[in-house]
Amino acid sequence: MNTLLLVALLGVIGCFFAAPVFEFVFATLLLAPLLKFLLARILLSLGVVVGTGWPQAALYLVAFVWVFALTGYIFGKRKSKILRAEFYPLLMFAVVFISAYWMCLLWPDFISMGERLRDYALLASAMDSPVVPREPWMEGATLNYYVFWYRFGAMLSALLYIPAWDTYHTILAFSLAFYSAVIFQVVRVVIGGSGLLATFAAVVLPFGSNIAGVMGWKRAEKGGFVPDEGWWGPSRVIRGAIDEFPAWSFLLGDAHPHFLNLAALPFFILILYYIVTSASSVSSRALHAVTFVLAAALFLVGSNAWEVPMWLGTAIMFGLVAWIVLHSEWYKDLFMSVRELADFEMVRGITLLFVVVVGAFIANLLRTPDQWGKSLTALLFSTAFAAALFPWKARFFERSIKAIGRSFDLIVVASWTVIFAALILSSNHISSGEGGKLEFVREPVFLTTIGELFTHWGFHLFFLSVATILLFELSLSTLFIFIFMAVTLLYEKAALFIYVLIGLQLLRLFTEKRREPTWRVIFSEGLVICSLGLLLLPEIAFLNDSYGGDNERMNTIFKVYTTAWGLLGLAAVGLSHRVYVQYRERLNYIAPGLPAAIAGFLGVVVLIGSARLYTHTLPMRKIEQRSPQRWSEGLGIPDKEHPGSATIIRVLRDKPHGRVLEAQGNPYSYTSFVSTLAGQPSYIGWINHVGLLTKNHGETGRRGKITIEIYNEADCAVRKATAEREQIRYIVVGTLENKRYSGASSKDYSCFTQVTRDRDYTLYQVG
Repeated sequence: MNTLLLVALLGVIGCFFAAPVFEFVFATLLLAPLLKFLLARILLSLGVVVGTGWPQAALYLVAFVWVFALTGYIFGKRKSKILRAEFYPLLMFAVVFISAYWMCLLWPDFISMGERLRDYALLASAMDSPVVPREPWMEGATLNYYVFWYRFGAMLSALLYIPAWDTYHTILAFSLAFYSAVIFQVVRVVIGGSGLLATFAAVVLPFGSNIAGVMGWKRAEKGGFVPDEGWWGPSRVIRGAIDEFPAWSFLLGDAHPHFLNLAALPFFILILYYIVTSASSVSSRALHAVTFVLAAALFLVGSNAWEVPMWLGTAIMFGLVAWIVLHSEWYKDLFMSVRELADFEMVRGITLLFVVVVGAFIANLLRTPDQWGKSLTALLFSTAFAAALFPWKARFFERSIKAIGRSFDLIVVASWTVIFAALILSSNHISSGEGGKLEFVREPVFLTTIGELFTHWGFHLFFLSVATILLFELSLSTLFIFIFMAVTLLYEKAALFIYVLIGLQLLRLFTEKRREPTWRVIFSEGLVICSLGLLLLPEIAFLNDSYGGDNERMNTIFKVYTTAWGLLGLAAVGLSHRVYVQYRERLNYIAPGLPAAIAGFLGVVVLIGSARLYTHTLPMRKIEQRSPQRWSEGLGIPDKEHPGSATIIRVLRDKPHGRVLEAQGNPYSYTSFVSTLAGQPSYIGWINHVGLLTKNHGETGRRGKITIEIYNEADCAVRKATAEREQIRYIVVGTLENKRYSGASSKDYSCFTQVTRDRDYTLYQVG
């Protein structure tokens, strides 16, 4: 619970600034690991290695002070009275954090389910090496993965003195609580809902279930749905895909980036809303908005790169909706733009753009090997072409520079530069590797059916569809719209219904008359179209990544749906709130309190339905064992299933770092659990996972063969020579090794040093 004390302390500090308290607290928490990384990286380049303990904590404190100073410079001291409402989202965070952490403790043991061991290994690696990202399951290799949230866990561990096994559950609880608090704030600030509506959304979206979880269904092999008595049903609704949602991902307990990063996109939407609605000039708001959008995209590269196109698409959609809403006669503007294409100046402008693009392309062909050189060469090449061919545009450049000067002062520019440098450097270890090509979906790839769509998205689409219809003026045409939408439900493939729903949003957007167009309306409408577009995306295209085969569409749905859950939920809440406001007076005229009664009834139905997921899964999650290993270190079940392993893990934690050799086995098993839970690097972990991430299948295969040789070799001296050549420092011999390599424990280990032994497990040291 030390995390709540840190949040509370930042909340108190935030009261001294004229910035919103909630946004200040969590922006500080997100920036601190990045700035600390930049400081440590600079020191490392100077030959100074920052050790663990208080030196790490000192760097984090410097990063916090930097954020405090920047906040004070930009926003100044608070002069107005602090409102209680500013602390409501922090209270929501605290309540959800306590609840989520309690649920984590129902199942703290690191059992062989999901990717818990893999995620624990990444967290332990980030805690041990927060600057240089190291692959924990193939010691010596650079980690090719998103590490921000594991570095965030390393920050909590360094500042609050939390061990790895507790940090793991802390970041799980933190992510869900942050997600809930951000949703609360978005509903209040962006959508304009009441505190009650914000609380409802902040509970239902993070903890709510899909229809399959409510009904206890799983998809049948031959189609349709049958009762689900197991664990995976709600996440396997769509044929050939994984359809996780926040509550299910949390109950699974994987500290995976797609879950840890849940709150990032809604939080960025909230910050972007503050920027565009600020009291600054139009040019200042535009420059800061664009700069922030790019910075947020770079953040996502290092936290969960799948969300980069989702975020950029969302930002662009807000811009397009703003253009439509703020230009009521949009069709006239479009017509005039087409006519102006014949104008000579317009042709010159298009030519200028063409030359800049071509220049950048040519510079890209001639670019230097290093990353900074590539960008700088392209920029100089295109700028030189523009300046040489179009000198009369000098006044344009002069005006632009003056506008930038008025909008950004030197300190702000320097601060953005520092943030961009930290963002770029913190994720430059990630290589896209093979794949990454966007391909259109074609038969015989499975397409989502209308039944599957509603079995997963039923709650979201019900509120969104009904609100869409009711926001049209009630007339005969509204009845036709309802019938048309209902008919699309008879078509098997779900894409048609999504197309129609998007089309209706656009129709309403273009025809709806508004007295005062506001950014609140723009963001609400943009969220609707963008989130529906995310649902449609996997029906049109998938990302051809390194997993291959049918896994490509599966992985696309997996990542897109997880992010879309909150966005589509906020869109449904936003449209439903507008319907409530629009019909409140009419319904109150029919019967006082009727709109509140209808809203309350629907809310209770959703809450009761969502609780079904927990009554079904929490008993499966709960572990009755009350051993000290369970409560303190999460070693209860590992030690029960593999007697003596807990002792080996504890001893290995305190030994000098070195490669640990363990038996190879299937993924999603206890393979490499001793080295992982001891926080030591493994010689080779789950071979398929490590091979896909490092793109070095040759080396992973070679290490797999060496593992077999060492455990099967009868001659101790030969095994020792092989281990020394491979720089293996520790060898584990236990239940998994004996199962995988017959008689492994009965081999001669006299040439190794026995470190410790307990029941079925022995730890040897090489040399």
